[in-house]
Amino acid sequence: MKTLSFRRFIIGIIALSGMFPVACEQIFEPESNSSSGHMVPKEVLQSFDSKYPNAAQIVWGMNFIFYIADFVVCSTRMQVWFDGQGNWLQSRKSLRMEQLAEPVIIAFFESEYGDWEVKDACLLERKGMAIIYLIGLSGDKGFLLYYSGYGHLIQMSAENENASFPRFVAPELRGAVNRLFGQAAAILEIWTELPGVQVGILDGREFIIAAFDEDYNWISSISEIGKAILPVPVLNAFEMSEYGNRRIKTCRVQVNREGQTYMIYFEDGAKNKVMRLTETGKILYVLAYD
Repeated sequence: MKTLSFRRFIIGIIALSGMFPVACEQIFEPESNSSSGHMVPKEVLQSFDSKYPNAAQIVWGMNFIFYIADFVVCSTRMQVWFDGQGNWLQSRKSLRMEQLAEPVIIAFFESEYGDWEVKDACLLERKGMAIIYLIGLSGDKGFLLYYSGYGHLIQMSAENENASFPRFVAPELRGAVNRLFGQAAAILEIWTELPGVQVGILDGREFIIAAFDEDYNWISSISEIGKAILPVPVLNAFEMSEYGNRRIKTCRVQVNREGQTYMIYFEDGAKNKVMRLTETGKILYVLAYD
């Protein structure tokens, strides 16, 4: 079954090399001033040495206020980001394809990208957020696919842009997520390109994107559902429409204060289309999408 990314944000990456997008403005040695006068603070070095005592081949860099180390541990390439006080923010660990979580491997090879050449893969850990897996695809531009540990395709991004920066989970946002989904809900991704904030959430094994306003008041949630879970009026309306014999790719439900609507994504010849319906089966629109 082909998968469809919830998000197709183009988020920039500038890579020091390979999978790890360091995007360093300066690269320098920790024990002496660089040409730009920067040094790695001792608090950062102490945190790094404590967290990775067996690190080798260490290269330090800096991006704005972040200190970044690219290094090797037990033949595995890694990268870690700290703030200026030595607080760990995120780390990436290079993986072979077969080392990815099994649901990720299955989801990738069953997706529309399954026959693409895989360039590299890694595990990404971020402060206050759940682990995600990245798969880098070869090509003229290259793409990164972001997966949850259960194989949900969270988003895809162009590899030549900037997705490298750490995410910061505001206490107010964490509180809003807790109130809606419970304390066990994990945050997978945060987007701020639109007004307010959109959050990718793992609630048990369900992937949900929730939208909040600037004051962290809930606006809406969208989640993927199986065709079998569609309300009878919704499925009947689709099957009785001119697109009723088209192959359904995936279905989603969006919930807000006014109720809920359903989106059915399907193939119409060479085009991908989505039909949006009310829970009573009223068709609101049909649109083509890339």
